[in-house]
This record gives sequence, structure tokens and C-alpha cells, in this order.
Amino acid sequence: MHRSQPKSLEAQLNKIASTSWNLPNFKPDQKVISRILNDFILDPENSEQSIEILENKLYFEKYLYPHFNKDDSSRELLISIVVFLNKKCTEPGVFISQILFDPSFSHPDTNSEAQSKTIHLLGSIFDTFFNLLEKNIVNQSTINQSEIILRQFLLVFILNCFRNVDSDPIRNQMLTIVTIGIWRNVISKEERKQIFDTYPTLKKLYKISEKKHKNVVETGKANSRDSLIPFLIQDYINIILSIGKDNDLIKTAYCEQFIDFLTELISQLPTRRFLKLVIKKYNVSLITQVKLSPLGKDYERILKLVENLEYYENFPVDDFTGKSITDFEYDEDHYRKLQEFQVRAFQGFGKVPHMRSMSLSSIGKLSSQEYLEHTLNNLKVSEILTICELLNSKPPNPSDIGFEENSENYRNFVILYTIKLLSLGKNKIKEIQ
Repeated sequence: MHRSQPKSLEAQLNKIASTSWNLPNFKPDQKVISRILNDFILDPENSEQSIEILENKLYFEKYLYPHFNKDDSSRELLISIVVFLNKKCTEPGVFISQILFDPSFSHPDTNSEAQSKTIHLLGSIFDTFFNLLEKNIVNQSTINQSEIILRQFLLVFILNCFRNVDSDPIRNQMLTIVTIGIWRNVISKEERKQIFDTYPTLKKLYKISEKKHKNVVETGKANSRDSLIPFLIQDYINIILSIGKDNDLIKTAYCEQFIDFLTELISQLPTRRFLKLVIKKYNVSLITQVKLSPLGKDYERILKLVENLEYYENFPVDDFTGKSITDFEYDEDHYRKLQEFQVRAFQGFGKVPHMRSMSLSSIGKLSSQEYLEHTLNNLKVSEILTICELLNSKPPNPSDIGFEENSENYRNFVILYTIKLLSLGKNKIKEIQ
């Protein structure tokens, strides 16, 4: 791929502008859009400067937005639109809805035309990014600097949209990636049943989501957008694993940005509602992979970000009602789950020494990290996984989180995962009062 030299960057972009969107009665050219994206915007050395120059030359207003057609828009066009929506949102008080819906802001469409066009635009963007992730990006062997930059654009765009959910069209699009359907391939049937027993209305909501998903699959349309964030989490783990001893700065910066991205989503109730369980499922693997990766001096900083994510994961609030949870309620719920585990363990495995010991121990002892580490370190992985099943919480598949099934690292992960399920998590109410 041709890479531009900084000293000639503006001259090159001036030439492109003068022979395309600065001409009277010009016709948009897909080759121009592809060249600008691949040779300038996704160039790690010149990306930021190129975007600044193109913004000043009204590339979005004169070329990208007018070129969008809901029936025929390329991947390159949609990615380019995202880049300049992000750029405009860096200005104080500027939101995506203002850029796309206000005809006086950046384009000549009427309000009704702008709204209709934007609904299709947002939908096309998310479908494009999902397909891109599934087919081209979630593959450890293809992770290069340009693709990392592409991921960064995606994260910023999603956050910009979530910060503008007061706009109906944007809210309707954003909710499609954090619906209850996000549980489909992550939260086990047993875990869902446990939740539905406590919150019956969620069962009906999940059935509706599954029906919609089935229709999408049967019609052969784009994959469900509610798989986007689980895909990104798995992709993040692949990136962590791909960082070599030379500590790729672009990849490391993305890893930091991604954890901040998850933290912002989980810290707000509308996006936390269904996402929290997914993050809880993966958080141990995030911490484990950070500890195993050769991040060097960046290790402590990224680990601290992951621990901050865990802070919000454990925040004392009912995710489905928004009601705050007291210390007593937090402990009571934990003890109830452990008592249910002890009954199942004794009834099904009462003659197995470690199961009998765990089922007859006091709740305080069973919640002790020291006791759990001693017990679990003497068990096989299959035996530990049985404990997880009795707790109605199956850990992610090893291939989804970057582990070999029979590796020592996977064994350590399963132990940490099980300890997290059984130990009394740190309630944060006292810390914030």
C-alpha cells in the first residue's frame, strides 16, 4: 500500500479535492473514496493530519454525505462517514443528531429527508461494521495497524451515538446492540432461567428477541447486531495475545481505549442493563490475558483500567430495576446462591470428597478466597467446571478467550473464574459514601 509523506500530504489532498469535489457538477467516484481511506485516513503515520486537512476541505459535506445511497453504499464510504462524524463530535456541544438532522449544519437535505436518510445510514453503518468484524477482523492473523485504527473509529462512533440517545432515531439504532439478545451465545440457559425466575418479564422479552433473531437467520439477512460487543470482546483478547515483546504502541493504545469503552457503557444504567452479565462473564479472562501478555511498562496501567471496569461491574444497583442494593441485600443474595449450590452439590455429589467438604462448610468459609484457592488448586479442570455448572455459570469456551483447552493458563483462568463466583465480591457502597 502506498504511504503518503507528511511534507506532501496537503499537496496531495489539495490535488484530489481540486479534481473531484471542488469541480462544478462533479460525479462521486468510489475509487477516490477508497484511495483517501486506505492511503491517508488509515495510514498510521498520517491519519490524524489527513483527517484534519480533509475536514477543512469539506470532504464530508461535499463528497461523502451526498454520495450515500441506502441501496448502494460501499464499506469504504460508510467507514469514511464514521470518521468525519467522529471528527465533528470533538467540537464542544456538537452531537451526531445535530450533524445529520439539522439541514443548516452540514448538508442541504430537508428535515424529513435528513431523518429518513440518517435512519438508513446508521443501520447501514452497523451492519457494515458487524460484517467487517465477523468476516475480516476477528482473526488474529490479520491484525495490522490500519485495522486497529479502524477499530478505534468504531469504538468512538458507538460512544458518540450512546451519548446522543435522546434522539429517537439514534436511540432506536443503538438499542439493537445492547438488547437482551446479547445474552444469546454468552449466558447459558441455566443462568437465564435463574434470572427469569426472579424477573419474569425478561423471559417474555427474551422470547421476542429470539423470534426476531430466528427471522433474521431464516431470511439470510445481516447477522444480529446484538452480537457486536461480544465479538469486540473476543477480538480484544486476540489483540492482547498478538502484542509482542516489542509492545506495539497502537495495539496497546487500542487495548486501553477498549477497556474505557466497556467501562463507559457499563457505568450507565440503560446500556448496563443487559451488558453487565456479558462483561462479568469475560472480565476474568480480560484480567488473566492482561497478566499473561508482554505489555511491559503498560501492564500496570491496563490492569488498573480492567480493575476499574470490575469496580463498575460490582456497583451495588439492580441492573433491571435501577434500585440501589444495600450491604445486607448484597450479602443475602450471595449467601442464598451459595446455599443453593451446597444443596445441589450434596444431592448430586455427596460422596465426592471435595464436593462433600464444600457442601458442608460454613458460608463464610466457602466464601473465603484462601479456602477456595486451596481446594480448587487440587482439582482437575473437569471437576472445577462441574462446580461452575452447579453454580449455573458456565465459563467462556477456551477458544473464545484465547486459551488452549488443556493448557495451564486455561486451568488458572477456570480457577479464577470459579473463585469469583464463590467468593464474596467487594460491595462498593461503603467506598462511595
